[in-house]
Amino acid sequence: MKNEFYLREKSYYSYLDEKHFYEWLESIEGVKSVRHSKQGLHVELKEDGMSRSGVYDLVALLTRYEYEMQFVRDLIRAEDESWFREPDKYWYLRVFGGVDLV
Repeated sequence: MKNEFYLREKSYYSYLDEKHFYEWLESIEGVKSVRHSKQGLHVELKEDGMSRSGVYDLVALLTRYEYEMQFVRDLIRAEDESWFREPDKYWYLRVFGGVDLV
């Protein structure tokens, strides 16, 4: 399980749109810090990583702002993996690319 990831920032529609994006991202359970870097927006996670609800909130945020989500599979805890791999979930194709990783 990874303890960090990078997002290539997108354009925001207004100052408040950007502000709310950052506030939401920083409030997600398991997120330790968010800062700009040369590789993009650097998100550092707490040592114990993200809970199921934290990953779920991250997926919701990434979906709303239309970010790529393949890296999310590296954040999923082993005990939550079967739940996240259910093909009928709205994020399945964006996270797993339609590839059966079982």
